[in-house]
Amino acid sequence: MPPSALMDRIARTPLLLFALLAAASLPLRLPNLQAPLSGEHEFRQTQTALSVWEIREHGFSLLHPRLPLFGPPWECPFEYPVFQIAAATVDSLAPWNNLDVSIRITNLVFYYLTSLTLYLLALRLFQSPGVALFTSAVFFLAPYNVVWSRSSMIEYAATFFALGYFLLLLRWLAKPTVRGFALCSVFGILACLTKITTFVLPLFIAGGLTAMHVLSAKWRKSPSKDVNRENSATTQDPDPPSRASWPTALNLPRLALLAALLVVPVVPGFLYVKYSDKIKEESPFTAWLSSSHPYTKAWTYGTIAQRLSPRN
Repeated sequence: MPPSALMDRIARTPLLLFALLAAASLPLRLPNLQAPLSGEHEFRQTQTALSVWEIREHGFSLLHPRLPLFGPPWECPFEYPVFQIAAATVDSLAPWNNLDVSIRITNLVFYYLTSLTLYLLALRLFQSPGVALFTSAVFFLAPYNVVWSRSSMIEYAATFFALGYFLLLLRWLAKPTVRGFALCSVFGILACLTKITTFVLPLFIAGGLTAMHVLSAKWRKSPSKDVNRENSATTQDPDPPSRASWPTALNLPRLALLAALLVVPVVPGFLYVKYSDKIKEESPFTAWLSSSHPYTKAWTYGTIAQRLSPRN
């Protein structure tokens, strides 16, 4: 195939261009996969790795995931270990014998799943392959993402599930189906359990879009009213503005399902936070990691000085 024909074919296939961008970004992320889990956020990197090691060595408990760090009962639950279960599975299947590499590769897989979801989301929102590809290029080449996509962290698992929930919600709004509702709910629950603080922003935006969707349906004139207006115009008795009616498009069962898509994912995440706090508060060694502790509150939300720091 001539080079010009190949380029034309690529230009007509945005998803192929996306794949080429992803392949080109991979060599930036392969170095240091076997580096020690030190440096920035070493506590979270090693906490994640210890959780994966515990699952691999001793199995997994649905309600009592263990962390062999702070003493008996060897429990200090943070978020629900969705990422850790995936990493332990990867390590059990991997031909290499290096747990740290398995964890980093699992995070890298979730990073590329996030990038694909971001591409599809940008394509749906802007209806432009060029905008979606530009968004993907920025995401692939941002130094911040280069560093953290190969770390021992749960972040890109959280972003994948959160963006996946948002994308599936948009698709369900356009075409409600039982399968779409189920998938959106599952992604939302996994996002909330993986990291509830990451899920806040997509949920907030989804709520705003849902409100816009409801209002647009609410104030659209119904066909029956349009017919009435035509009839009244022929009799020289037009309907006054005060008689604007609610449309037939306002479907209460569908609104209930919309509300469920916003609420259902939050419930298990909220309950697990409360459950994990109760476990942590039972030990003097882990009480300071409870979400209600002043230290954790300050760490979670940050200070104004941290937000305005040029370094951040």
